[in-house]
Amino acid sequence: MKAVGIFLVSLASIAASTFNDRAKYERIVGGEVVVHGTVPYIVSLRWRDSHFCGGSILNGNTILTAAHCLYGYENDPYVVVAGEWSLSGNDTTEQFRNVTALRLHAGYNDRTFVNDIALMWVDPPFQFNNYVQTVNLPPAMHNATGDAPVSGWGVEAEGASELSDKLKMTTIHIIDDATCRSELGGNPNQVADSMICAYYRPSGGNDSCQGDSGGPLMALDLAQPYQSGIVSWGYGCARPNMPGMYTEVSHFINWISANIGGY
Repeated sequence: MKAVGIFLVSLASIAASTFNDRAKYERIVGGEVVVHGTVPYIVSLRWRDSHFCGGSILNGNTILTAAHCLYGYENDPYVVVAGEWSLSGNDTTEQFRNVTALRLHAGYNDRTFVNDIALMWVDPPFQFNNYVQTVNLPPAMHNATGDAPVSGWGVEAEGASELSDKLKMTTIHIIDDATCRSELGGNPNQVADSMICAYYRPSGGNDSCQGDSGGPLMALDLAQPYQSGIVSWGYGCARPNMPGMYTEVSHFINWISANIGGY
């Protein structure tokens, strides 16, 4: 994400030196490298052959990600990689697809990160297998609770510049909006109703960070795991009493349904 204030960052990556002004976002701090194929719905977004954000697979052609990953660069050529695990290695399971179109939410605000959601379309469609699958979505306006796994290739410490080569995951905890607003100084305008707050206990330690932006925050409070959030913004990474902020997917189910059909 782009820096806002002292260290307010959205969660994209520091993938290339020429990309630094555009991608000061978040990554997985703490957590562990996942077994290849554990997160088959995640994708790596590439710009000039470098990872800069994550995303998730909605169907064979459509990717869900954060608007801040693409804002101001909507006409750039992008590639989406599914079945990825190691950014540097040949996993033999990767599927590379060119992005043919994208759509940012018309109400996206690059200062407040309200409506931080976007769709991308690729061609040809992905071929589904054990390493490439779609993500489940929640019912409209469902309030996620409890533990929330988040994954990505982002940097592994605040201020770091090197991405994690291997896909990592950590589990954080969703907190209610009132608690989140209190943790962030009581400013109700910082936390919109269409955002989810989550952190690893008040003490910090685990979080998403630069390079994880656009990736999926999952939730486990329904029969099947589903994507509750999209990695969006935060103050630093894994700081004590500083929740990470995620676009709340359930608030945008109607928008996704209205736009997923094409471009």
